[in-house]
Amino acid sequence: MTSNEADDLQMDRYLDGLMSTQESAQFLKTVDKDLLQQAQDMQSQIDGSLKRMVSFEGFNKDDLAMQFGGATEIAVEPGKQAASGFLNKPSVRVAVAAAVLLAASLGIWFNSGSGLIEPATGVRSLAAVYTEKVDSGFEPYYFCDDDVRFANTFESRVGQALVLAELPANAEMLGISWLGGISRNTTAMLCKVDEQKVVVFVDRSDEPGQSVATVDVDQDGLNVFVVEKNGLVFCEVTPLESPRMIEYFEFKN
Repeated sequence: MTSNEADDLQMDRYLDGLMSTQESAQFLKTVDKDLLQQAQDMQSQIDGSLKRMVSFEGFNKDDLAMQFGGATEIAVEPGKQAASGFLNKPSVRVAVAAAVLLAASLGIWFNSGSGLIEPATGVRSLAAVYTEKVDSGFEPYYFCDDDVRFANTFESRVGQALVLAELPANAEMLGISWLGGISRNTTAMLCKVDEQKVVVFVDRSDEPGQSVATVDVDQDGLNVFVVEKNGLVFCEVTPLESPRMIEYFEFKN
């Protein structure tokens, strides 16, 4: 076993709660904190995706137990203890991680409301994407209150690190989502301004899908504001009469 494989094994054991208290304490002294945070973020994303995608209604718990490790007891309260205990099994995590990463590589994500898979890479009207997101609950993929992680997210997806200036009292960031629109790398920030739902889509300004995505189709009461800065395009979709969030995006030095 190589040193990298051993490190990965230790990380998996820690995340799956298989270490003793003493082992955990020693592990936390030596592990790279950034790598640990990334691994915890990925696990959280996988858990959230599984809980949205998987329904236990209609499954036989004995069949599930035989399929995944021979467990003899699975709590039967739908969507709560059953899901929690089942999803914590390492074998299930591995399978789901593979499925989620495969889906992401193909540009596919899951609609948490219907359970159906849908593409998130094709060029689509941002106004239509906004409306769908509002109708499905307006929940972000994750809340990002860490400036470094926020900057790294945009750098990895659109090529430039961004930071968010201090927002006024009437505005708040809800989180980040991958909703598609201009391209597969379009990164959306969900927010509220004066209690109104607002989404800012960010992508490279040379993406060919921009002209189609930013057309304000017949969406009652919505406006699409487009601003290009330093090779990026910021598209604010909002029911308000003027853009209120784009100005708070700043380029990290």
